[in-house]
Amino acid sequence: MRSVSCTDLGQPRGPLPALVLGLCLGATVACGRTETPTVDSGTPVDTDTSPSLAGTAVLPEDTERDVPLTAGLVRVEFGEGPLLHETLSAAPVEASGDFLLSWAGDAGTAVASTPGNDHPDALAAFYLLLVFEDADESGTWEEGERIAGGALDRWLVWLEGEVPEGWPRGWSVVDLGLAGQYKPNRCLSDSTLILTAREEDGYPVFYDLDSAVAVRLRGLEADLTLAGSMSGLEAEHDRFLSLPYQALTAETIADYDPVFDVAAAEGAFSVALTEAPPEAHVYTSDASWRYSVHVNLLFEDVDGDGAWDHEADDLTPATTCAGGLWTYARYTWPVSDYRGLRFLDCYEGQVGWRTALTDPDSGSTVYMSSAESAALEVDPASCSL
Repeated sequence: MRSVSCTDLGQPRGPLPALVLGLCLGATVACGRTETPTVDSGTPVDTDTSPSLAGTAVLPEDTERDVPLTAGLVRVEFGEGPLLHETLSAAPVEASGDFLLSWAGDAGTAVASTPGNDHPDALAAFYLLLVFEDADESGTWEEGERIAGGALDRWLVWLEGEVPEGWPRGWSVVDLGLAGQYKPNRCLSDSTLILTAREEDGYPVFYDLDSAVAVRLRGLEADLTLAGSMSGLEAEHDRFLSLPYQALTAETIADYDPVFDVAAAEGAFSVALTEAPPEAHVYTSDASWRYSVHVNLLFEDVDGDGAWDHEADDLTPATTCAGGLWTYARYTWPVSDYRGLRFLDCYEGQVGWRTALTDPDSGSTVYMSSAESAALEVDPASCSL
């Protein structure tokens, strides 16, 4: 399991305050870097007229590439954004995950003064390495196309003009210190001082174009299997469901359907989550960062009809646990802009289904692996909200 920091994204109030701690889904990513730059601080980067950059798209667990993917270098404008703009270069991602991007010449008209008077005598152009679904087969990233991943720790940059001593001019790869969550409640990296935002921490760090870049495909949709042991059932017609958090606090619980509703029985259980939940389950109003949070609970099927009925049946607090801590399921919708990708990277998130729990000491969120998600416990005597 991986521990991550909690960021308040505006959780609803309700009778289950412990759940609120687990909803922010924020991940603290270590800011320190252990790699050694491959560009000497005093050596200018080769400004060959046909530069190239190689990389590999890394497939997370429980995901698959069910559509062709394209890698591309997409210009980012920070002054009024960050916003994604035109594509400098694009190429298919091979079955192995490898790709090679090449382009001709300098950054041309994309070169501009650095944002926010950030080193005012320097001129720059910034490109983010994206892996995306090229829905219109244009060969470039277009607004609204799904982003499968992005290398926020390795940008392509063109620098010219009066740059600080030791900085390379021309093309280079740079770590701006924007990856991960480097300040509490700070994921967007929306500062206009991009080149100096992390200067006190030793950034930016430059690399040459020969350094291959890895892109984790956090934007691919992951499936989830909740499984484990079930014991201590008391009612004759116990069933097991998962409801969005809003249903537990809403005045009209009928507005929310469970994402699963299955018979409960002593012994092993297993439930697969492979489809997106209904739109009504969306937990946030942020169009770029949409997710839902689901509580797994036993209920007594009082009317015996084999399905959840909010008017007739009795919901219990018995839920799924791991190591004595209760767990919940969350779903993240696909992202298609810089803001959504930034949240995925900051929180070490994943589009699709994941299992999470809340650390009782720190209040941080812990995302569980597939193996841990398949070894849960349901026991009303020891595992309840």
